[in-house]
Amino acid sequence: MAFRILLTVIVLGFFGSLNAKEYGITGLDSISTPYSGLFDSDEILQLTLKGNMRKPLHDKSQKPKFYPLTLSYQAEDDSEKSLTVEVKARGNFRRLRGNCTYAPLMLKF
Repeated sequence: MAFRILLTVIVLGFFGSLNAKEYGITGLDSISTPYSGLFDSDEILQLTLKGNMRKPLHDKSQKPKFYPLTLSYQAEDDSEKSLTVEVKARGNFRRLRGNCTYAPLMLKF
């Protein structure tokens, strides 16, 4: 039964993408988001995370939760752009204090 559902989702996704191409709809080109343009270039970004970093970095639980932070970066027009992101500690081995000083972080835009 699970195989049938998976196959149905794959087939619908394939035909849905064909239909989208027929009407000229592609990805996020026409959608304006707070971070549109953030990853348009291959240039190195200088990012700053602001907020209480102690909570996500010290969350050593089996299922760490997301914490709100502010991500800031310099836009091409030299203005500083900020957006709210959610951050949580990720990984198993490196999240343990004896293995790494700082846990790796997952950012959710």
